[in-house]
Amino acid sequence: MRGMFGQLSEGQEPHALMIACSDSRVVPNLITDTRPGELFVERNPGNIAPVFSTKLMGAASASIEYAVGVLQVPNIIVCGHSDCGVMKGILSPKTVKKLPAVRHWLEFGPSPEEVAEIEDPVERLEMLTELNVLMQVENLKTHPSVAAKWKKGRIGLFGWVFDIETGAVRAWDEKKGKFLPWPPEPGEKRTKGK
Repeated sequence: MRGMFGQLSEGQEPHALMIACSDSRVVPNLITDTRPGELFVERNPGNIAPVFSTKLMGAASASIEYAVGVLQVPNIIVCGHSDCGVMKGILSPKTVKKLPAVRHWLEFGPSPEEVAEIEDPVERLEMLTELNVLMQVENLKTHPSVAAKWKKGRIGLFGWVFDIETGAVRAWDEKKGKFLPWPPEPGEKRTKGK
């Protein structure tokens, strides 16, 4: 792969920014079947894209701004996953009681009250994971670099959920209002982005 990295040493033109969880079982390049240089990745617990703020700028915001403003990525994918520790922490605050940084980070995710009526714990975790992905996609629109391109239709925003056990990906379909298997079956039409 020396030749490929020789070319990459001259610059990068990734096809997308992927905001993925830090979970060691989530490997963005394997999920997307991409090679080095094709995907710009921001990884953090819970695949969070905090609402833009001039007071609280962190690594996630810097990655978004650089990917969109400098690298000119045409797409952003927020990729949640099954069995997410951050989503479990939101549902069971006692488990992160002694982790102040983690507790603070969970505030950027959805409220557990949004899924409180779901009795089945597996279904509740899955729904919270999906809600989190959709919330982070919406949060992206608060970032000036993303908002400017989104309004002009010059950037695609996508929400995915990766299933660790099966390796399957489900993508949010705006028109159908649900996550559906990705890629779609041949001949099946899908809406682009959120």
